[in-house]
Amino acid sequence: MNIKLFLAATLVLLALLYWILPRTKLSRKFKMNIGLFYIMNVIGIVCGTLGIIVSFVWPDLVLERHYFELILLPILFAYVYTAIIKKVGDAKELYDEKQNLNMTQAAAVTWPMSILFVFLLYAMYQEGILTGLIFFPIFLYFSFTFYSVSTLYFFKKN
Repeated sequence: MNIKLFLAATLVLLALLYWILPRTKLSRKFKMNIGLFYIMNVIGIVCGTLGIIVSFVWPDLVLERHYFELILLPILFAYVYTAIIKKVGDAKELYDEKQNLNMTQAAAVTWPMSILFVFLLYAMYQEGILTGLIFFPIFLYFSFTFYSVSTLYFFKKN
């Protein structure tokens, strides 16, 4: 199957799920809990780390064969699931105060680290280690990984 067709079909399926599922009885079973909070961040870590590795091992194939998008699909599914929970329930109860604080702390740490990471990517381009448009997937994967690790770190620390 053509990978572009698969990705397009997956996006349409996710949009339909987001639109249809909240209107069903099944949606009452969708709840946010600590387990889902952990799973979402672990998915972010796994997808980000895998993406960074694949981007350095096969930089041309990541963009050419759309591995970039395929690697991000699990986290996209997790975010759509969370959006469905938010749509079904009260948005104020999606995350508790501690989780909101931990995600804010993680975002505050991820932003300056991502700037430093961009300088590292620039240095790799200057040295000829990286070429082409691969910087964007690597940067995105790094951001997912670092944000997810930071969120879990702050969650466990406090």
